[in-house]
Amino acid sequence: MGSLYSAGCQDFLGLSPQDVASSPLYLDCVVLTRGSSYSALTTSCLVAFAGLLYRCILTPTFFRNRYKKSYSDLQPRQRRTFQMDHIDFILKTISLTFSVGPVYLVLMQGRRWSDPCFGTSKFKLGDSAFFATAVLSALFLFQLLCEERLKFVDTLHHYGGLLIIQGYAAWNVSLPVGKPLLFAEVRMMADICLLWLVLSDAYGLIKTASLILRRCFQPATTALVRLYMFAFCATMAMTILEAVVVFYAAYLSWDKLSTLSKVTIYVLQGLFTWSKYNNNLPFYAMYKQSRTKSCIARCYL
Repeated sequence: MGSLYSAGCQDFLGLSPQDVASSPLYLDCVVLTRGSSYSALTTSCLVAFAGLLYRCILTPTFFRNRYKKSYSDLQPRQRRTFQMDHIDFILKTISLTFSVGPVYLVLMQGRRWSDPCFGTSKFKLGDSAFFATAVLSALFLFQLLCEERLKFVDTLHHYGGLLIIQGYAAWNVSLPVGKPLLFAEVRMMADICLLWLVLSDAYGLIKTASLILRRCFQPATTALVRLYMFAFCATMAMTILEAVVVFYAAYLSWDKLSTLSKVTIYVLQGLFTWSKYNNNLPFYAMYKQSRTKSCIARCYL
């Protein structure tokens, strides 16, 4: 397949065999094309991995041994949600691990997608980024399939995420031959998708960790009140940060993006911000409720 990617990118960019070895644009093209081609297969394997966690590893027995009474006191629906939260946390941790490096090196240090992750490794920064997006895509698919009480706003968020991840992969490998200028837009969209990925992973880890940790505290305690307040403030901050960063990145590339790309970015970012905002509000509601109960409990001491 490597020869096929090589020939395709050489033909697409209109390069002679002598220019291939010295063209950084060609190397980026090969990496992004390879990543897009394997996107569906990688996502399918990761969905199977999530299913393995769900069926064989993160079982009720595991949670009873780990969380004791905190888990035993939960209702069946709460136990299922608790299990899904752990799968969410694991997959987003993996995704963030593989996406932080490309964000720092490509967007902040000026490295290229075709640069190796470590020394002379054949695993490129673009490969790492594509794997991270496949992990998040697999998580969205798994939750759409297995989460019985997924909110409507979360359903829209997941469909939007799948649209940009899988749509980008399809767009990347279907560029018309003889129009290499379009590849510059592909790379810009890759940068913006990577920003979405990292900020979404960071937001998701804060949210999911807070939902898991609340089961470790006694009700109506000061620690639980502080946890809810932290979760609300941190998730709101990440929601605002994501919107500001993505809109600013799109603004910097405004003249080089097509109208369709601009509309896609702004519509999806609006959807993501709305979804996250609605998911943040329950933390504030739980904070007020827990604070009231904590005050009442102290009054009767």
